[in-house]
Amino acid sequence: MLLAALFVYAGAVKAMRPDLFAIDVFGFDVVSWDVSLWIAHGLPWIEIALGVALLLPTTRIIALRLGLALLLGFTALLAWSVFRGLEGSCGCLGAGDGGLTDAIWRNGIIILVASALLYVEQRRRSRRSAVSNVAL
Repeated sequence: MLLAALFVYAGAVKAMRPDLFAIDVFGFDVVSWDVSLWIAHGLPWIEIALGVALLLPTTRIIALRLGLALLLGFTALLAWSVFRGLEGSCGCLGAGDGGLTDAIWRNGIIILVASALLYVEQRRRSRRSAVSNVAL
């Protein structure tokens, strides 16, 4: 539930001020301003949808996989940005959420938690499947 709340919160903060998030996205110097605006208006809603999907048993595994992919990709972008010497906010949790290095550490912890949850959820599903096959 905490991971779901984190995705919903992160998305909601960005959805309320997409203009500020677009500035953070543009600051990574990998996409144009127009693409930054598209990302700033779309990504928050994807995060909110992932957060909601994490709460539903039928969509939890796919939401964990998609969330992990998003986190891994973004963490790679953060690391590349630090390597290039960029500074500033990642925009992950709204304005003033700390620097890029802080975001890498925070994402690392979230990736570990999400990976563990995915492992547990997949094991739970495989046990249910094995039990239902034995019952037949």
